[in-house]
Amino acid sequence: MILVTSLWLLGISLLIVSVILGWFLAEKIHSLGIYGIKNAVELLKIGRVEEWNTLRDLNPDWKPELKKIDLPNTNLNGVNLRKADLTEANFCMADLSDADLTNSILFNANLSMANLRRSLLDHSDLTYTNLNGAEIEGASIDGAVYKDEQFAKVKGEIHHSSKFAELEPEKILHLIYQDPKILDEISPIQFEASVAAVFELLGYEVELKSRTRFGFLDIIVRWKQAIGDFIFLVECKKYSEKNLVGIAPVHALYGILEKEKATGAFLVTTSQFTKEALEFSASVKNIQLVDRIQFIEWVKKAIGKSL
Repeated sequence: MILVTSLWLLGISLLIVSVILGWFLAEKIHSLGIYGIKNAVELLKIGRVEEWNTLRDLNPDWKPELKKIDLPNTNLNGVNLRKADLTEANFCMADLSDADLTNSILFNANLSMANLRRSLLDHSDLTYTNLNGAEIEGASIDGAVYKDEQFAKVKGEIHHSSKFAELEPEKILHLIYQDPKILDEISPIQFEASVAAVFELLGYEVELKSRTRFGFLDIIVRWKQAIGDFIFLVECKKYSEKNLVGIAPVHALYGILEKEKATGAFLVTTSQFTKEALEFSASVKNIQLVDRIQFIEWVKKAIGKSL
């Protein structure tokens, strides 16, 4: 009788959990369902950066056409505007801290008095971009097109990650092993390569920048065993320590994991995760969130094995 009661209570508990999780996922899908590539700009206008970034993750080939977009004094912290056409865009006094503007076109754009702290402007076109009064402490502009006089009236110092450009990923791992603060100096691409190098040193096969049936992934890891191959999906987020990784990229990775039927997935960051992201990860199986401290431990383990 006790066993029957226990099983009944367990069944009820599992049902409640599945209902709550189903409702949570439905809400997320519904919130994105009314927005697509054609009207996604509305998400930026109302500052819903996390949902915009999710759309970017789900549509990796999408290059947003945002010419003359007018977003002054808007909170766009951590926004993904990689490869976007932002010709003559107005971001006056906007918060673009920790934004990814890599390979974007900012021709004749207005970034005056904008917060560009720790933003990525590598290989972007900054021709005639107004940067007067912009805060650029820790921003990266390696390979960008600009003139020195454009930075005459900015606040803060630009960060250059090009000093690591010629280094092999394993060498960068050794530098991280010696000084974890190097994580703040390398570029997102160098971070992805470093994560891949950790898996390689630990004996796994890796494939960088892989296209799956449902989108791009930073890394695919294969662990070959006699009983078959185990496949793990890996996404990397090179964020500043104060810019926490939210639920959007975790949810997007989980969606690909479910569709690909892979063994598991990892989301690795140089930062930390929000409470919401951690709770979602804990509610599903086979997805692991690896924060800054955990990744440093990975590096120590990988380097120790290679010595």
